[in-house]
Amino acid sequence: MNNHVRLDQEHFERLFPFYFVLDRGMRILQRGKSLEKLIGAEEELFESRFRFIRPGLGIRYSFDSILDYVKQIFILRNIGPGGTDFQLKGEFLHDEANDRIIFCGSPWITSEERFTSLGLKLNDFALHDSVADFLHVLKAQQMSYSDLFKLNEQIENNRLELAEKNVELQDANLELDRFVYSTSHDLRAPLLAINGLIDLVVEKSPGNSEVIEYSRIIRDTSNRLDGIIREILTYAKNRSILILPEHIDVEKMVHTIFDSARYYSNYPVELGFEMRHEDVFVSDNFSLQSVLSNIITNAIKYRRDDGTPAKVTFRSTVTSEKGIFEVEDNGQGIPKERLPRIFEMFYRASNSSPGSGLGLYICHEIVKKLGGEI
Repeated sequence: MNNHVRLDQEHFERLFPFYFVLDRGMRILQRGKSLEKLIGAEEELFESRFRFIRPGLGIRYSFDSILDYVKQIFILRNIGPGGTDFQLKGEFLHDEANDRIIFCGSPWITSEERFTSLGLKLNDFALHDSVADFLHVLKAQQMSYSDLFKLNEQIENNRLELAEKNVELQDANLELDRFVYSTSHDLRAPLLAINGLIDLVVEKSPGNSEVIEYSRIIRDTSNRLDGIIREILTYAKNRSILILPEHIDVEKMVHTIFDSARYYSNYPVELGFEMRHEDVFVSDNFSLQSVLSNIITNAIKYRRDDGTPAKVTFRSTVTSEKGIFEVEDNGQGIPKERLPRIFEMFYRASNSSPGSGLGLYICHEIVKKLGGEI
């Protein structure tokens, strides 16, 4: 079945009746007759028959990995199909001439009952010096302690490195938030100036329909850019601020948002309001206002174009355990197939949408930070 030079089986089995031989493909090519009683004589892969109990740290199921650990004590557990549950203890030797490794060991027997349950007899075992066996056990225990010490040392080093990286990451995020916040503020200033100049141009060109139309287009574009900048500012601010719980007057907050958002529609929009509060609502005022403002503004902004009277209904249910807020509108809506992606950054659910695709993403992040769901 192979071209390898075989061991002097008779001589080897006197010393190690439970030996076996592995080639570079990790196939078990030979095994002692005593081991055959426990696992059979068919050629098989090492990994399908045995599992490493020790060494455990860093060992892999490969020829070269075992060579890295040849001076250590191994404990192997039988996991093969139809095999008896037992463990082998011993060492691996490298047969360099034939480039294979040989396991030299015996079953780990801890009691007479265990001995008889394996169906073994005394003549299945080699005659070993009990003192040598005891020293092998001490060596294995010492190596286990050494592995544990190395593992603890590695965990501690990783913990310190992780703490340093976390500090660096926090500093980088803080610097990024400052940059975004500062840049956004700087960008809004020229936009306000542009809007002021547009008003001046319209004022100086009464009756000139072409100038007025172009001015309207410029203003719409400017307002859209200003909306994107404000969303970025909201995102940056919500990332950096701490949550400060306080009692919130939900009704007052919603009416204020609705009144300030009316200008997004050239037509009247009706606000319906339903409240069922058993308790006061406590949360972060700025965060909740950011979420409700974005959703209510969207409900007003994306009304139907067919002349249907626009209506937005806000429902609020608050108990001692949670608060549930619903915003319902009779506007354009969102196609069903696009709903799974509406909370992705920069995703726009409508091709006609003038938005940046940041609004619902920001809402999702804020609600998550508040410990809620949207």
